[in-house]
Amino acid sequence: MRSKTGIATYTLRLLAEALQKRQRYIVGSRIVLIGFTGHTDEHARKECEEIVSTLKRNGAEVHSLDASFDNYADFRIQLTNVLRHADAALIDTDSRFFKALRPKEVRALGVNIVIPTSLRA
Repeated sequence: MRSKTGIATYTLRLLAEALQKRQRYIVGSRIVLIGFTGHTDEHARKECEEIVSTLKRNGAEVHSLDASFDNYADFRIQLTNVLRHADAALIDTDSRFFKALRPKEVRALGVNIVIPTSLRA
């Protein structure tokens, strides 16, 4: 089991390895972060900021989908839209809607690389 320290580094390494297996790199990739915004926990916020800044600094196109939905149906509509043409999705499994979201559901929407993670210490 991985340590809770360095979650961002660990997650980014998994992403880079998964992209490389598909002859892709972070630079030029479209990465969708699902449920990464709105953390009240300071550690989770810092990990999220590190992931976003590292991806952008390395040339990724970063999009996000947060948990500001009243119902699951609205969330699914937005999820389908934001994942269109995505190379990879990172899912924060601590978020309300995302806790129930399974990687296979995201893959069914056309995203081959799905990395679930918990940003909380």
